[in-house]
Amino acid sequence: LKVIILAAGMSSRLRTLTNDKPKCMLKLFNETLIERQIKIFNNCNIN
Repeated sequence: LKVIILAAGMSSRLRTLTNDKPKCMLKLFNETLIERQIKIFNNCNIN
């Protein structure tokens, strides 16, 4: 096991953006936050 991605929580401060999805599924620059995190790990040869 090389990495654990923590993607939990109620996202209460982002409620207007996260009413229907978890925070990790928010899009930022045309990719979700979780996609961005996975891409960063892959670029570091962590898969």
